[in-house]
Amino acid sequence: MARSKVERKRRMLQIAAGALAFLMLVGTVASAALAEERVSGYNLEDNVIEFNEVQDLVGKYSILAKMEDSLVQNMTSGFDDVNAAYRDTYRDTKDQFDSAIDDLKDQRDNVTDTDVKKMLDEQIHEMKRARDTALNDIEDEQDKISDQKDAAVRAIANGSIYNGKKSMTYGMQTAIFSYKNLELTQKLLNQQVQWYQTQYDKLVKQQALGAATALDVQGAKLNLTGAQNNLDQVNQGLDAIRRTVGVNLGWNAHTYQNITFGDLPVYDLGYADTRNLEADIKSAMQQNYAYGQALRIKDKNFTRWDKKEITIASTEQEIRISMTNLLATVRQKQTEYQNAETSKELARLKKERADRMDAAGLVGRSDYEALQLDYINKANAVETARMAYHQAVFNYESAVNLGIMTLGT
Repeated sequence: MARSKVERKRRMLQIAAGALAFLMLVGTVASAALAEERVSGYNLEDNVIEFNEVQDLVGKYSILAKMEDSLVQNMTSGFDDVNAAYRDTYRDTKDQFDSAIDDLKDQRDNVTDTDVKKMLDEQIHEMKRARDTALNDIEDEQDKISDQKDAAVRAIANGSIYNGKKSMTYGMQTAIFSYKNLELTQKLLNQQVQWYQTQYDKLVKQQALGAATALDVQGAKLNLTGAQNNLDQVNQGLDAIRRTVGVNLGWNAHTYQNITFGDLPVYDLGYADTRNLEADIKSAMQQNYAYGQALRIKDKNFTRWDKKEITIASTEQEIRISMTNLLATVRQKQTEYQNAETSKELARLKKERADRMDAAGLVGRSDYEALQLDYINKANAVETARMAYHQAVFNYESAVNLGIMTLGT
């Protein structure tokens, strides 16, 4: 009875095998480092989202993680049923053999004839050997089923959902870059609000002394109000990004406001000079989903260059162009960052000169304000350019390591 149950379960698994084969076909080649279980060392339960723990959060709390868990459960339930049947078979087989062995032992113990005792001992010995062989065979089958289940789980983890996780991880990390960049704008606007508030308060006092006109005060008030409105819009944008990232990574509409973001990755200047573009292009191809799909095209060789070969060649060219452009962007952002540093230094020198002239009453109010605000803007531009450089490197590394890029750009 137990053996027939196992056979029925085996037939059920044949159906599951077809679905698993499909998953393995639509999946991309996963790098060993990403396919293995990761131990990040981050605390996934706190409210701080570190940049490099995003992948772990996606893998544990995202909608894709829930879909994967459900798929694993549905696809592997047949294996669990077979293992349960084998456990029943193991128990029944052992009980039957042990009962027969006990009967032989009773017979042996109740006879006095030496030859009969010897014969029964041999039968007991053979029965034990048969029992152990049968149980070992069942255990071997259980091991095979366990291996098949593990292979099924790996196929699901490295299949179509794997690409979705890669894309979501990249998207959430890019959103964190956007958040940090918007924080720089927030910082700039806070400085501008403080500056305009100081100028407004100063002009109000000067108006009381007859040293400034109502028009001057009104102009300062308009500048202050405009900066405050811009700051409000930026704060709303920050909240929107935090909500999007939070909800996608396991928080909800009532808890996302508690999250904060850790530091962004930092890359050395001159990163581009350390790269081997050809090797990076090869890595990007191995990881790229579109390239993997091209390799899986089934097409008869009706011409020298069939659909599969044409698609592979086209995708390779697109990846090559994208990688070249991504590396060129890294170099461009490096130059912009260095130029921003130079502009900031020049603005700082002009600001300090304006401070001295203002103290001596040798500079007009509008000129002084313009130089002060120019320095604030140039200082912020350096931080923005630095972040743009780090994001350009991050985008390049995402292409190399994950195959994520905008083809044809």
